[in-house]
Amino acid sequence: MSCLGWLAWFWWLWGTPSPTAPYGASHQMSFESLKAGFPGLFADQEYGAFATAPALALSIIGWWRLWRRDGDGRWLVAFTALPLTVLAGVTGAFALWWGGSAPPGRELVAALPLVGAPIAWLWKDTAARAAQRAIIETLTIVGIVITATLVLARNGLLIANGRDGTAQLIDYLEPRGELASVVPSFIAYRANVWLPLGVTAIWIAAAALLWWLSRRVTIKSAGATRWLVAGAGLAAAALATVIAPALVGRRSLPTLPVEARVETPSLSSYDAVSRPLALEFTPWRVTTPADAIRAVRFDATPGLRRAAQPVRVLLNARLALPAGTYRLEIDPLPGQTLSGEIALQIGRTGPPSRVWPVTAAPGASWGEIFLLDVDANFVGVRASDDFERRVARLEITPLAVVGKGERLRRPTVLAAARYGETPVYFHDDRTYPEADGFWVRGAMTTDLTVGLQPSAHANGVRLRMHGGATGTAVRLSTPAWSTRVVLFQGTSQDVFVPAREGQGLLALSITPETGFVPAEHGGSSNDRRLLGCWVSVATH
Repeated sequence: MSCLGWLAWFWWLWGTPSPTAPYGASHQMSFESLKAGFPGLFADQEYGAFATAPALALSIIGWWRLWRRDGDGRWLVAFTALPLTVLAGVTGAFALWWGGSAPPGRELVAALPLVGAPIAWLWKDTAARAAQRAIIETLTIVGIVITATLVLARNGLLIANGRDGTAQLIDYLEPRGELASVVPSFIAYRANVWLPLGVTAIWIAAAALLWWLSRRVTIKSAGATRWLVAGAGLAAAALATVIAPALVGRRSLPTLPVEARVETPSLSSYDAVSRPLALEFTPWRVTTPADAIRAVRFDATPGLRRAAQPVRVLLNARLALPAGTYRLEIDPLPGQTLSGEIALQIGRTGPPSRVWPVTAAPGASWGEIFLLDVDANFVGVRASDDFERRVARLEITPLAVVGKGERLRRPTVLAAARYGETPVYFHDDRTYPEADGFWVRGAMTTDLTVGLQPSAHANGVRLRMHGGATGTAVRLSTPAWSTRVVLFQGTSQDVFVPAREGQGLLALSITPETGFVPAEHGGSSNDRRLLGCWVSVATH
């Protein structure tokens, strides 16, 4: 495609409406979005492709060297740089240029292979300059380490950023936000784009200085050259972190208190068996793990947590918590009274798992204790807008945490419900939880975790099931047991799922062999779901 073709494509797309975007994003491309989106796709700490894989930024130097080489080099620059620029321009012009909860650089993936040509030429061009070649090698290794951390740490949860202005990786490495405050964030300050642009310019200047000085290195030893480059790179990065706040005039992001984090390794890695001692630093003392975790707390105040969540929760306080017992406490604003209802949301889909009525004296706090049977990556509190306007602070503290070696390993909890005294955790989107039970999607397997209640009569759980409008055969299985039952139309059937004596949690799979569509059997004309069977927990 010719250069004019690329430009014509860009001009056509500029006036084309975008798909509907969440969180109130504009449906049209605009220059205001482009000012933050174009540089943000490359340099933003959350979604910037070059910020996550710094070796890709060397393509800029490679293009410059190709342009200066000859006419063929300039044509190669045009046919590699222009498509990337057009893609970044088209994507960056949308208000939701980062693409939602996505991995870094996702919007530019289609054109990123094009930067291989200038980087390859730069590699060849630096054959006689060992220090500059060592910079290329070092940045490549840094990118590999970053990618491995994103994929392996926290079961890959660092890959999807929360569009709150702070990269998940940086929050993982340094929860206080000191590092995040000196790295550009085009999301947090897209209304004042000159601030992250200034921070970006400082980092580019530090990198350019390092590249220029590397031309003067004449050390013959390859190992010594690499060590020198690594040390000089750390010095350049340290220089940028010192200069950025001073020249910009204020931090690119405010430093958040450690209590505003989403999770903490002290809880997720808690294990009193393998780690029987705990060390506290303020004051310095050796204590037990159970005592140490009681000092951990998660706070939320109005405006502190900025990340939008897939389910609206009180003060945007979404947490990732391991199995354990926790205390929830809510403080009112001065002169306000807490009253109404709040609900505990476990998982990013489905209804709340618990609902509590709130009645407190004027100016008094309200608290409740709740239990998590399994690890949950999404825990929050839901409340009405009127209730939230009266809240000054929300705090969640652990009272007891199940040791890492004792927890039941289960997939991510997407939803949770409570039927009587029995909690049920849903690990996929193949169920439709309701107040008194749930539908299982037809012809598919769904995975659940059921919390078992102590009983003097039996170990297990009794399920009451029916096949809806047509009936179906259903297979139920646990790690130690399985059965196949036939459910008839209009008839409920009780099925007892056994468990070992003293077992507290039961991993259960349910597979209806067929299904029906309610709209085709006298149900709502809009209900086109393929339903397999209905399941409720029998209380007697």
